[in-house]
Amino acid sequence: MRAYLEVLRTPHAWPFSAAGVIARFPHAMLGISMTLMIQGIYGRYAIAGMVSAVFTISMAVGAPLVARLIDTLGQRIVGRALIVFGSLSLAALVALTLLRVPPVLLCLPAIGVGVTSLPVAAMCRARWSYLLRDKPWMVTRAFSWESVIDDVSFVLAPSIGTALATAVHPIGGVVCVIVLLIGGGSIFLAQRASEPLTARQEAEAAQAGESTPSSARVDLVASGDPDLAATTLADGGSIATNSPAAPSDEAGSSASPGANADATPRGATAPATGGRLVILNPAVALVCCVLFSAGLIFGANNLSVVAFCELHGMKWFSSILLGVGSLASMTGALLYGAYSWRIPLWKRFLIFVLCFAFFGMLFPLSNSVLVLFIINFFFGATVSPTFINGNMIVQQIVPPHQLTEGLTWIGTMVNVGMSVGSLVAGSLIDQFGAHAGFYVVAAAGLLGGVTVLCATPTLRKALPEDASVLR
Repeated sequence: MRAYLEVLRTPHAWPFSAAGVIARFPHAMLGISMTLMIQGIYGRYAIAGMVSAVFTISMAVGAPLVARLIDTLGQRIVGRALIVFGSLSLAALVALTLLRVPPVLLCLPAIGVGVTSLPVAAMCRARWSYLLRDKPWMVTRAFSWESVIDDVSFVLAPSIGTALATAVHPIGGVVCVIVLLIGGGSIFLAQRASEPLTARQEAEAAQAGESTPSSARVDLVASGDPDLAATTLADGGSIATNSPAAPSDEAGSSASPGANADATPRGATAPATGGRLVILNPAVALVCCVLFSAGLIFGANNLSVVAFCELHGMKWFSSILLGVGSLASMTGALLYGAYSWRIPLWKRFLIFVLCFAFFGMLFPLSNSVLVLFIINFFFGATVSPTFINGNMIVQQIVPPHQLTEGLTWIGTMVNVGMSVGSLVAGSLIDQFGAHAGFYVVAAAGLLGGVTVLCATPTLRKALPEDASVLR
């Protein structure tokens, strides 16, 4: 844990990271809470599934656009608007559900909820990249820490939402989501010292010809007035900073010129506009395609595990199995971030995706709950390292002023994959039985393995060789 304590000691880091834990819960809790609310009041899973599908599709369409706005206008401005409109959309969904309006009308607020989803995970990673611009060797640990928080939220939040919706009232989970969105989101956005400068602010500094260290930018933003920071940078003001200089090569190999070449020039030349869509970058698109297959696996596996356990008269055990997978993922994230990697990033991504795909292809071999437990554990251990590497690749390829958009594309593709995986696996399970869903998992694993093999030459070329070895 010493490695993670070192990361959290970064100035202005722990307040936004702690707030990010609370701010993540609404996203992790909303899916199951919305389903249980609609099913509990209307009494039909089909209606709940329809509304959830509309929500997921609208979120997939809106998330990259929202992230682009965040990169352009700033987290605080866009985030506050998202909280307001998101809370109103959720409140409207609750009200219409209680009124038992025709089901199609529930899709309208569901669209509003989807397009106004707050991308907390992407914003947290963008803040880490900003704070650690002078310490790129620590980004791996920071992203590993964020993966641990992701796993914790997706273990605890759905359980809380389920308990509130089943033991208190069907709307209990969604009401809790509204409270956490307003409270947690507001606390997170109030941490202005760690908020990255917008593209406009970076461009003003670049036009003034000022090569101000990023640590100085952080100190300016910590003053509580980003506009003052932008003005001072643009005016070429001299800024004193108490932040330590980057260590020498003896402290970390990524402090080499090759590593910094990917960070400093990009920030210095950030344009005032958003630029072209990040997804049009071939390397980013390939990473998203690989992680789309991961979403297929998640969506198909979640349904298949429940159906398989129900077939063996142990439906109650499915939540334990899925929880163990999340625990293994959390453990994998902690171990991955604590290790000082010397292997290039593109090679790490290749290795872990192949391991991820391999264990995914083993699921059809499950002939008992015990075998499924073992496969699911080892599969889970590869999940977080796979996503940490994917996020790291995007972090190194995408310009800083488009980082939130780049990271959000990953989440978008995973969500789309989960929806498709659930749809396909659910249809096969209904027609051919519980075991049929595992063949969807295996096919998605094969797709991911083939995709990463095809993507590796492009990723290797896109990543700076020195910068890809981060400690």
